[in-house]
Amino acid sequence: MLCARLWIAGGIDKDWPLSRVLQIGDRATGTTVLTDMYAKWSEKPVDVDLPALWKELGVSAGPNNGVVLDAKAPLAAVRQSISALR
Repeated sequence: MLCARLWIAGGIDKDWPLSRVLQIGDRATGTTVLTDMYAKWSEKPVDVDLPALWKELGVSAGPNNGVVLDAKAPLAAVRQSISALR
């Protein structure tokens, strides 16, 4: 998301509202996950099941402190879109 913002804005010296940054991140990933999560989570604390989220994204621990990526995971496309922004 930040890479997309930098690419679109041309630098980090611009002061943008959070809503604009989230929209750019959503556009970069082809989803509305960031604005949806912000709308849902910004008003009150929420518990996030990080192990379940990593599993849905297809990210797991690999050998020697590495990472294994599962291309068939339900949210693998989201993860791949985020990774493509590098």
